[in-house]
Amino acid sequence: MPRPKEFGLLRPEDRTWIGYLKNRYKNEQALEPRDRKHLFDIRERVRTVLQDLVILAQKLPEDQQEQIFTEESLEPLVVNLLGWELKDRKTDRHYQLADLFATYGLNVCQDRITGRNPDAVRLILRAFNDARELIQLVTAEESYDKETRKMSLRPPKRSNLRKPLS
Repeated sequence: MPRPKEFGLLRPEDRTWIGYLKNRYKNEQALEPRDRKHLFDIRERVRTVLQDLVILAQKLPEDQQEQIFTEESLEPLVVNLLGWELKDRKTDRHYQLADLFATYGLNVCQDRITGRNPDAVRLILRAFNDARELIQLVTAEESYDKETRKMSLRPPKRSNLRKPLS
């Protein structure tokens, strides 16, 4: 029996249109109303797919997640989300996402290491908190104090969900 035609978030015509859109942005051409509508529709479909992925990550058994959420399947997405190959053209969004991944990744690793070696909790907490502070410097926002005439860095506003483990 033949396999059904594979489908995904983007239809073939969407993939072609995205190439067209990239050129319009590169040439700083204004978007037409139908282009804005098409882009809005794609963003809405992406939000829905992301919500579906969250449900799968929450509810699928681990043996099924192992087959979907692998380093091999997620690496291209992560690399592109973080702008890895952009080098000198990264935006604040790239650094904020890197901070997000690093924060949760450090929390998970810290939890595992602490569980394996409870005697080293203080050392582990200090090391992981130092790493978190360094990452915060990358995403810190510059602010200017008119009275002192000095620039300073302040951490970006954070979600309550991203507290480090203690």
